[in-house]
This record gives sequence, C-alpha cells and structure tokens, in this order.
Amino acid sequence: SQFNGSVVVSGGDETISNFNVPAFLYGGETYTRIGIVSDGYIVVGGGTAADVQFLNTNFPNATPPNNVLAPFWSDLNPAFGGTMRINVLGDGTNSWIVVDWDGVVNYSDRKPNQFEVWIGINGTQDITYVYGATSNGEAGSYTVGAENRFGNSGQAIYYSDGTTSTGTSPSTFGATQAVQVNGVAGAPGPVQTVSFKLKADKKGKWQNCAEMTADSFQGTAISCTGGQVK
Repeated sequence: SQFNGSVVVSGGDETISNFNVPAFLYGGETYTRIGIVSDGYIVVGGGTAADVQFLNTNFPNATPPNNVLAPFWSDLNPAFGGTMRINVLGDGTNSWIVVDWDGVVNYSDRKPNQFEVWIGINGTQDITYVYGATSNGEAGSYTVGAENRFGNSGQAIYYSDGTTSTGTSPSTFGATQAVQVNGVAGAPGPVQTVSFKLKADKKGKWQNCAEMTADSFQGTAISCTGGQVK
C-alpha cells in the first residue's frame, strides 16, 4: 500500500483475478500470467472459476486447483475486510512481482491475516512467502505450500484440516523468517514400446498415427509413420 502503482485486486468472496505479469520461472517453466485467489493462493499460469476452492487440501493433490503457490490457503473473504494488491517492485538491479493480502479476514471469525508472495523476474526461480500477523485460518484450517501443474508433485510445510495438523505454522515465524519455494523441471519419463501389425489391402502410400493421453502431460501425444505398398 505504500508503493505507487499498486493495483487493488477484486475484493469479492471466492474470486480469482488474472493478471499478465513479467516472465518468471516456476518448476522449470516460464509463465507470464497468474491468477490471484481471494482464499490466499495463486494459480500459476492463470485460472478460472474451477480453480477457486475455499476448502484447503494437502499437497500434492490432483484435484483442481493445480500449479498453486499457497502462502495461506484458507476460507478468506476480503469482502468482509482487508485488501489484496499486486505490484512490481525492484531495487535497481532485481525486480519481483509482489502479491499482498493485507489484513484479509477469515470468513467466519473475521480475524485478519497479513502475508505476501514475492516472485523474482530475474531469470531463475525465486519465490518467497513472507508474513506479518496471521490467525489460525478459517476454523483452524489452512495450507502453506506449493504444487506443480499436474497436481502430482508438491509439498506443504504446514497443513491443517481443523482437527489435525502437520508441519510448521507461519504464526511461529519471526520477523526475519520466510518460506522459500524450490522446484526443478520434471525428469523425462520412461520409454514405452507399443507394437502392432498392419495389413495392406491395396498398393499405394500409407500413413498410420498413434495417439496417447496420460495424466503426466497435457494434451495428446501423436506419433506417425508411413510407407508405400508396391
């Protein structure tokens, strides 16, 4: 709030606001868009209403939202109090995309939470969560962590469903402590061989294409081969 040019993000309950941003690196991939969700997390690459979920989960989890940076995922409601902002700040050498949840309150008890995500735009993965005062989240439930775009790899340094909890809560952090998000590009998958037989019923050129889908990559993989029957 103290810097010129900060944009106030939509303050409605259960909302996602997409922004085009300078290129940054996450999990070995470059992104230029983020979706800021009122419930205390960011969808890397942007998202839709299907990526808005007030009920926090542990990481990894294949159920949307995926590709998530979650500094404080809980059922928050900025319509009841607090402000979300985004800006690009720099020190003359390096710059960061900064997303700030400034006193955004829990849905029920309306206790405020102060936290930020700093995303470096310096050509390397440089993502940090920093905190002011935070509550125990809505009904004691919140997640601090990150996961990849497939929802099959990630980690929560803190997770609570309101009954049981694991990890270290940001409420125990000192003023100089932060969470650093580390990640690398995925490793190549194994090689699979699929055998089949073809029978020609006439002379001429031919082409045969195989299509494959899987939960470890997006889209459809297509491989074609061809020849000529003489």
